[in-house]
Amino acid sequence: MSRSLQTLAVFALLGAWSGSAAWTQTHPKTGFQAAELSSAAGIEYPVNTVAMGAVVFELTVDESGAVQTVQPVREIPSLTEPAMRAIKSWHFKPAMMDGDPVQSRVSIVVMFNPPQNPPVNPLPARSSSSVSARPHVQPDPPEIVSAIYATYPMTSAVKKGTVVLRLAIGDSGDVEDVKPLRDLPPLTSAAIDAVKKWQFRPAEMSGRRVASSVIAAFVFESPLTHSY
Repeated sequence: MSRSLQTLAVFALLGAWSGSAAWTQTHPKTGFQAAELSSAAGIEYPVNTVAMGAVVFELTVDESGAVQTVQPVREIPSLTEPAMRAIKSWHFKPAMMDGDPVQSRVSIVVMFNPPQNPPVNPLPARSSSSVSARPHVQPDPPEIVSAIYATYPMTSAVKKGTVVLRLAIGDSGDVEDVKPLRDLPPLTSAAIDAVKKWQFRPAEMSGRRVASSVIAAFVFESPLTHSY
């Protein structure tokens, strides 16, 4: 696996998905196959900040898989800009509609996970300008509505690193399946335990709720690096 994916700090919410057994299969009701992340520059946890939580963006990805626009949806000072700089260089395998590449929308949540487990909501408020700036491109990607931090395993010999998971989100918004893409025991187990409790507003295609696939990545920092 490339170093860029190993250091990935992204939670990518991708469009319609057909079922937990076939992550990239075309959706039988809509003919749509979601864009897939193919390369990504890593996002570093800034060492000069005490901020934590999830920064959310909405992207448009063109027919070649290149990122066209990056619109902040939920922002955290000191974390939004470094996340956005990296996201602009990411590349995707484009979405497909009835076998042809199409422009699509992708929601990205960059989760900066602290070594403690703070009793706070990791999701900041939505940006007031985010709704009006959303492009009119189908489908509407799923939206995260509730989340918890992963509990840092304090007895772990692994002090920091990135775990990348892919989630199957049902048309109810529940997490139905989890597939590790980058395994880093025992941090992987902590991340899986957390995402099973997350909730989403499901993706929609022409007003119809559809199942979706989600890439969730947690960046764990060492307690020796950050003092919160």
